[in-house]
Amino acid sequence: MTIHPDQVARRWIHSREEDHGDEVVFRTEDFDFPPARGRDGFILNDDGSMYHEAPGADDSTTQKPASWHIESGNRLVLEDPDRGSKVYEVMSVDNDRLALKKLA
Repeated sequence: MTIHPDQVARRWIHSREEDHGDEVVFRTEDFDFPPARGRDGFILNDDGSMYHEAPGADDSTTQKPASWHIESGNRLVLEDPDRGSKVYEVMSVDNDRLALKKLA
């Protein structure tokens, strides 16, 4: 499977209730999430910039800038100066669901 940047360039929020085994699932913000005290996620911009999102001390969402790219056709690489690089295999992607497998 070859992933094109425009397939993943949007805001993705972790839907941990859908994680299964080594598959991590993200949904778009219009998904009907069950109640939670906060959710991690990221915004992937067309220009390769991104923001990591995480719940802050008061449960509001905080954003930290980073960058991303696709390599080897189906690997999503998130590069964060604070968190280091994370590499995921894109298991599946459509308009409202992104399933990843963490590689590094």
